[in-house]
Amino acid sequence: MIRPSRQYSKILRLLLFLSAACFFWGCAAEGPPRPPRIQRPTKVTDLAVAQAGQTLRLSFKAPLRAMDGRRLTKPISVEIFRQVTPPGESLPNVFVGVKPWVSISPRDLARYQHEQEIVYEDRLPSQEFDRSVGDTFSFMVVTLTRGFRGRPRPSDPSNVARMKLLNVSPPVQDLQVTQSPRSLNLRWAAPTQSLTGGSLPPLVGYRIYRREETHSASTAKLVAETQKPSFFDTDFQYDQTYSYTVRAVFEKDGYTAETADSAPANITPRDIFPPNAPQGLTAVFTGRSVQLIWKPALAPDIAGYNVYRQIQGQSPERLNQGLLRTPVFSDSSIVEGRQYTYWVTTVNLVHHESLPSQKVTLKTK
Repeated sequence: MIRPSRQYSKILRLLLFLSAACFFWGCAAEGPPRPPRIQRPTKVTDLAVAQAGQTLRLSFKAPLRAMDGRRLTKPISVEIFRQVTPPGESLPNVFVGVKPWVSISPRDLARYQHEQEIVYEDRLPSQEFDRSVGDTFSFMVVTLTRGFRGRPRPSDPSNVARMKLLNVSPPVQDLQVTQSPRSLNLRWAAPTQSLTGGSLPPLVGYRIYRREETHSASTAKLVAETQKPSFFDTDFQYDQTYSYTVRAVFEKDGYTAETADSAPANITPRDIFPPNAPQGLTAVFTGRSVQLIWKPALAPDIAGYNVYRQIQGQSPERLNQGLLRTPVFSDSSIVEGRQYTYWVTTVNLVHHESLPSQKVTLKTK
């Protein structure tokens, strides 16, 4: 048997190692080189602008995918374009030769992200607001990534969002909130003057915003719209703190604008009111007992009922030892030939008892 030489064995081992390396690293079959992926963001299509007092609020959803349909992996920058058109001049459909009004780098973008939206607020100084009332503000957005050597990869221009600046009033004044048995009652003063002192545009109503004060920060949510300077909120829970703000809403030339937020009004409702008295009490003598029945209470915080009886010439007494869970009761501790008067009350979960129901009197025979 012929043994391979040592040098031949080393060469064979080297060839086996290279073959294995090529198998794992993909060098066995070299394919054509692939061009680098160009991550050009998809265009923004939901750009919107709204006025709240002296502030124009821009909002849109940041693109998540590139033009090739795949998910973006590079951070994006945002460029906002703005044009202001005085009354009587034609509005621009495209922004040609206009430099970005605001540029937001990837590092700063997180400051403007609110949940899934990017929000940028353009707060106009008082002098600029005064001279711009009636002007139309047009906005457009371009998002972009950076490629080789920082080369920009911009998206197509977004839709154009416009807002004619309306001369709204200052924030709503004298907002008050009080508690009643079934609602939280808000009232405020109707606006009478504009921010610039001129005439107000037509008032179309009010928007009520509510924030629930919890351990974690919460945002104010629109809970109602009304045309009157009052609102009754029936969707609340006891011992939960609520903070309300109100904005007046104006409309002119097809544009709608809000005022800035009113000063907040806070309340923590407590269950301090007794429940309503039971209704529909009837009593029937069966010969051996008196059967009582009444309508069930509909409030969600009812714990049960109490039944009271008064024998003619004696003091009233409660017949049940524990709260009754159902609106029925049988009184078998009666004597023939006597006159009995019955009534019932409702008790809620915090042990407040209602006024007596209508009294029912009968004589056992």
